[in-house]
Amino acid sequence: IVSYEAELYSDGNGWYDAEMTISTCSGDIIFSNITNKLLNSETSYVKLSQSGEYSPIIVSVSNGNNPEKISWKLNLPDGTTLQGKNGTYTNCDQYSRTITTHDRSDD
Repeated sequence: IVSYEAELYSDGNGWYDAEMTISTCSGDIIFSNITNKLLNSETSYVKLSQSGEYSPIIVSVSNGNNPEKISWKLNLPDGTTLQGKNGTYTNCDQYSRTITTHDRSDD
């Protein structure tokens, strides 16, 4: 089981109809309709779990009615964190890099 921990921040009035979607790098939706509907609380904690192995993700957050009043942090299973406001965030590029080394001792 792979677990993610989301912290959804606002000014205490929910997330103004904004929603978070988490997808694989190929676009398959893992979780959707994640939101903070709590009133009188600035932070909503959400634990998300899925079966299988962890792979890089894309996080998309809609504007909602008041985008400047929302933000979020997502703790990933590999120990890294993505965070932001509305928009799209990803760690796909971190896992797609190939580093090629060349032994120059024969030159």
